[in-house]
Amino acid sequence: MTSHPARRPIVAVGLTGEEALRILDDAAVCERWAATGATFGVIGIDRIARNPQSEAGRTGPRPTDIDPSLAATALARAGGPPLVVTGAAHHDLPYNLARRVLSLDHLTHGRTGLLFGARDPRGHGETAWHGGAELGAVTAADAALAIARLWQSWPLDSIVADKEAGILVQSDRIRRVDYHGVVDIAGPLSAPASVQGAPVLAWYADDDDLLAEIPAVADLVVLGGVVEPAGAVSRIRTKLGLPNSVVLIESPVEADVEGADTAVTAALDAGADGVLLRSAQSTLDDPARLLDRVRAVSGASVEAAPTDTNSTLRVLLGLGAPAPLLESADPAFTAPTTSVYR
Repeated sequence: MTSHPARRPIVAVGLTGEEALRILDDAAVCERWAATGATFGVIGIDRIARNPQSEAGRTGPRPTDIDPSLAATALARAGGPPLVVTGAAHHDLPYNLARRVLSLDHLTHGRTGLLFGARDPRGHGETAWHGGAELGAVTAADAALAIARLWQSWPLDSIVADKEAGILVQSDRIRRVDYHGVVDIAGPLSAPASVQGAPVLAWYADDDDLLAEIPAVADLVVLGGVVEPAGAVSRIRTKLGLPNSVVLIESPVEADVEGADTAVTAALDAGADGVLLRSAQSTLDDPARLLDRVRAVSGASVEAAPTDTNSTLRVLLGLGAPAPLLESADPAFTAPTTSVYR
C-alpha cells in the first residue's frame, strides 16, 4: 500500500439492510462488527446506491427491507463504530427523518449521521411523499437543507434546569425554522440538538446531477461509481465551495484483502480522505467476509477494536461544529417567567 504519512485514511463500511440483519442474527458476526475498527458504518447503503444486482426485478419492498434507523438502533447496542443511516426523499418527510436520526444520535451520545441520497429502488413511483415533489437531486438537496435547519432549532444548552429560578428551558432560544422549499416547515423540531451540534449530514453522489447539487450544509460526501474520482474530488474542494467537507470514495470489494487495500490507496491518491467499503455482491455476500476486509484494512486486531468509543462522530472525522443556520430566525416561544414554573 502506498504510504500517505500526512493522514490516516478514513475507512467506513456500508451495509445493506439484509447484511445488518444477518449481523444481528449471529453473535459471532456481531462480535466481528464491534471489532472492525471502521471509522463508522453506514446502514442501508442499498437504499440509495445503484446496484444492478439488488435492483434487478424489484417492484416494491422485500421482507428484509428493515428501516435503517431501526437496524442502527439495534446495532448500537453491540458497540463498535458510530452509525450513519441512509435516507432518501421517497418515504419520510424531512421533519420525520430529522427527528428519527436525532433520536438515534441522542441514544448513541453524538455518534450518528445521515447519508442522504436521491433514490430508493424499492419502487414507490416518481414523486416524493406519495405525490409530492419530483424525485431527483434538487428535491434531495432541498430536503437535506430542511433537515439541517431542523437539527439546529432547539439549542441543547437552552436546557438549563434552573431550580432556583424555576426555569427548565430558556424557551425564547428555541427558533422557528420557517423553511419554504419542497415542503413548508414552521418548526421547531420536538427534540433538543445533539451533543455534537448536529448529526453528521452526508451526501451520496453517483452521477453528475447529484454532484452538482451537493448542499452547502453537507459535512461529508460519498462518491459512488465515479469514473474520474480525482476530478470529482477536486470539484468538490474548489468549485463547489466545500473545502472542509470530508470526501470518501465508495468501493465494492470482493473476498480478497488486496482489493480493499488497493481501494484505500486509490482513494487517497485521488485526493479523498478515505473509502466506504461495501460488498461487491451485497445481497449474496456473507457480511463476515466484508467485516474481515474492513478490519484488515483499518488495522484493527481480532481481539479488540481500536475505534474511539467516547468521541463523537464529528470528532472522529475531524469536523468542526456545524455552521449556524438560524441565528436570525424568530423565537418559537416567549421567554419563560419564574411564576409560570413555580
